[in-house]
Amino acid sequence: MAQKNSIIRRTWVPAVIAIVLLTVACFCLVIYLTTGGSEPGHIIPSEVQTPEGSGEEIPVTGEEVSGLTIRLSEGQEQPLPVEPIPLSPGVPLAPGEVDRILARLPALPPGPGDQQEFRLPDEVIPPPRTGETTHEPFPPPYDAQLPDPVEAGPLEVLRYSPEGEIPIAPFVNVTFNQPMVPLTSLEDLSEMDVPVHIEPSLPGTWRWLGTKTLNFQYDSDLIDRLPMATAYRVTIPAGTESMTGGVLSETVEFSFTTPTVTMINQYPYQQNLSRSTRYSLSPSISASIRRPYWRPSWWRPAVSLCAS
Repeated sequence: MAQKNSIIRRTWVPAVIAIVLLTVACFCLVIYLTTGGSEPGHIIPSEVQTPEGSGEEIPVTGEEVSGLTIRLSEGQEQPLPVEPIPLSPGVPLAPGEVDRILARLPALPPGPGDQQEFRLPDEVIPPPRTGETTHEPFPPPYDAQLPDPVEAGPLEVLRYSPEGEIPIAPFVNVTFNQPMVPLTSLEDLSEMDVPVHIEPSLPGTWRWLGTKTLNFQYDSDLIDRLPMATAYRVTIPAGTESMTGGVLSETVEFSFTTPTVTMINQYPYQQNLSRSTRYSLSPSISASIRRPYWRPSWWRPAVSLCAS
């Protein structure tokens, strides 16, 4: 029994000593990490948030600060740059020394594909043909192009459009044989009077296409042409004078008409109105009318029923 107790004593005594030593080592390590060791440096305090309105002041530095602290210390110096070893200047070899070095090399045996016959093309390209040499001065001489001579004499209307019964009238054009306006800006031309009149009067814009042709465009947000179901008359009065002094001897007039309202279908037909035909006391009367694409302000649908 005594021998058994001595064996137990020898077993747990070293274990207790080892546990005590391990505990002391852990405690020392914790203290070292908390205080940052004995090396000099700077302590960066951690930021501590306090509840708003508590009025408590938490110390930032000193022994009362608890939590994580960071210590900065001086770093190690960077290694010195390595100086490159200077290269010794070379001396070119003489031709005899180069030959002696090459003579020490083994001979290079020729390969099977080192020598080949010269391959000529299947079709020989003919030489370029010589062309004709043209001698022209450069730069070429200046050739001033003069304007066409203006015809002298009375003013005439060469052509106008549209005319007669037409399905659509996009614009009105009148061309004279002599210049009617000077060469100037469109703004200046818009302020000048035009020698053409249209009946009935329409809102629109007169434009000069060059100096001899006058163009009229109807102004509307709905259509890009002249109104339908209308008879137009265009007049160029006598005495109209051109820029060269020519005078129109007689008044020029032309007219054109756009499509009007037409009856397409009606019921009952005229040939069906016979004595043998019986109709109810409440007959139905219908009529289909094709009206123009544009309805003027005076348009009023009217239907009259007469008994005889």
